[in-house]
Amino acid sequence: ELKVLEKNVVVVDILKRMSKETIDALPSTVELLITMSAGLDHIDLDACKAKGIVVKNSGRDAITSHVVQYCLSFIIIGLRDALNQLSVPFPSSGWNLNWNCEGKPLTSSTIAIIGLGLISKSLIEEIRKIAPDARIIYNSRTRDFDFENKHNLDYVANVVDLASQCDVLVPMCALTKQTEHLVSKEVIASLQPHAG
Repeated sequence: ELKVLEKNVVVVDILKRMSKETIDALPSTVELLITMSAGLDHIDLDACKAKGIVVKNSGRDAITSHVVQYCLSFIIIGLRDALNQLSVPFPSSGWNLNWNCEGKPLTSSTIAIIGLGLISKSLIEEIRKIAPDARIIYNSRTRDFDFENKHNLDYVANVVDLASQCDVLVPMCALTKQTEHLVSKEVIASLQPHAG
């Protein structure tokens, strides 16, 4: 259900799809739509523009930070095969650096990212802080040469080629009609056997 404040502001979250039909049904007094999300892919921006409704994000920086932290954690957990290590007991004696270190370190991994929006860029900046030598490759509709050069990124034009080169594939693009089937069976099949 939509929250309409003072008959000219609508507040939604990422779970509320704001289709053209939904936007067209809003009262004519609505001037502002606020979404509690970092992305806008759940909102028909053309319909908002046609109706004269301004769209704003609320909490974007906090949401971006949280998503980046979760994503980075999952990348490291996946590379190190940490979920399979949960039941391995911590040694009471004789501990050494070889204990419980399966998998691959982030520093020698290739991370592939699809999309280069705010969250992707923040994720890349965090990866560079802890693994400056990790290889980061990306695919995006448009290239950001300045960001690419600053963070030592390699652009890969084809998503299948991108997936075939990585240890971890991170789809971070907006979910739109153009990207809905971007990570296809062919892309998944092109991943290396150890990749995730």
